[in-house]
Amino acid sequence: MKTVAMALFPDFLLLDMAGPLEVFSIANRYLPAAEHYQILTLGTEPGPLRASNGVQVQTDLLLEQAQADVWRRWRQYEALAAAAPVAPAVTAHASVPTDEHGS
Repeated sequence: MKTVAMALFPDFLLLDMAGPLEVFSIANRYLPAAEHYQILTLGTEPGPLRASNGVQVQTDLLLEQAQADVWRRWRQYEALAAAAPVAPAVTAHASVPTDEHGS
C-alpha cells in the first residue's frame, strides 16, 4: 500500500484538500487492493482544523508526527500535498486621472 498525505493549515480551502485526495480515492476503485493508496491528513496543530468555509476537519496525524515517522523509517510517503490558507483579499484602487475641474 502506498501512502499519500495532505498537510492542512488553518483556514485552508476545503476544495484544495478534497479535489486532490479524491483522485486517489477514485484510483483505489480501479486498483487491486495491494496497490491501493492510503490517504492521510496531516495537521499543523492539534485538534480539528477549520477550513475557510467553516467546515472542521479532524486530521489523522500532526505534521511533526509524520516527519518523525519518516525519520524513523516507520512510514514512507509516495506523495505529499498541502492545502494552505486563503490569501487575504487585495483591493486595488485605480487612480483615475482628472482634469483641472475634477472631472
